[in-house]
Amino acid sequence: MSSHDKHEDEGVAQLLPIFDPELPAEVRERLARRTGSLLPAEKKPSRTRGEEVRPRSAGGRAVSAVFLVALTAGATAAVAWAVSTFMDFFAVIATLLMLAGIVAAFRVRGWLGGIAAFFLFGGLITFGDWLGHDGIVILASVVTALLGILVTIGVLVADDSPRTHHDRYFIPDDFDEYGQTLLLHVQRTRRLIEESAAALGEAFDGQQASMIVQDQEWQLARLLYQQQKLSAELAEREENAVSATVRASLRPQREAIRAVHEAIERRVAAIVDYGEKVRLAVQRQREWEQIEEARSRDSAYGELLAEATAAQLGVDHLATAADLEAIREARDASIRDALAAGQWLAQAADVLSSPEQD
Repeated sequence: MSSHDKHEDEGVAQLLPIFDPELPAEVRERLARRTGSLLPAEKKPSRTRGEEVRPRSAGGRAVSAVFLVALTAGATAAVAWAVSTFMDFFAVIATLLMLAGIVAAFRVRGWLGGIAAFFLFGGLITFGDWLGHDGIVILASVVTALLGILVTIGVLVADDSPRTHHDRYFIPDDFDEYGQTLLLHVQRTRRLIEESAAALGEAFDGQQASMIVQDQEWQLARLLYQQQKLSAELAEREENAVSATVRASLRPQREAIRAVHEAIERRVAAIVDYGEKVRLAVQRQREWEQIEEARSRDSAYGELLAEATAAQLGVDHLATAADLEAIREARDASIRDALAAGQWLAQAADVLSSPEQD
């Protein structure tokens, strides 16, 4: 598709992970910083939306943190008290367990295993004796506190786990070279739109336009991934077909895959064309700004010219009002074209908004 070659010089050099736009922005940002931990689609757990875990709010995370810290402090104090109070009881239990372990080692691993277990447990007893009563209490308390801290951290970061959001993103490796190329054009168009918002000002809602393209990007990624899977399955069935009759029966499925392929290409072409309209609008806006700036200097040049040709009357402006009005109209027309293309793209999104068939 020739229109795909228009954004090769854009800032996105390679395909980036694609996230569900309904995922909170802060979660998307945190996941984007952990691209090495994102799971390929084929290795993810079930992609059923009903099983997804909704991320908690910042308030919910804070409450969980306070509760877990308090629980850790209580557990640490309880362990310290229990070890200090029932030290002799725990020592007897530990001794019995070590003896049982030595006997089991002799039975399972033979003499070498039994002797190794004997020296291992003997070393533990020696270490405990060296620590003394207070040292053992401190060690047990520190271990409990560390476990509590690790559990707290694990719970707090669980909302940002790539596994938690397994059905809310795709990575480049989820797609073949063809799919990556199409999605890369969409990402380049989105970057172009985001960078163009400041140049076009209030006349162009860059945030809304970026959201439209981001939604299209996610829907296209879902379609491409599903098409890729079905196409691979169909190719395998065609290869294993025992007769031409079987292959003929698969023709409707192949035609469906081809139709989806063409629909996706048309949608990507429309998105790229939208980006070209935005690019043209930015160019017209910059032309207008530069000409306005140049025109503001007309008086200085005019005065110099008037002084040099004092004998002549009626010095003309360097740029006529009619010329400036024509340039402004061209700029406004380009912005209107970009806005119209964005509205059409948003309305046409219903075609890709059908329920998932993952």
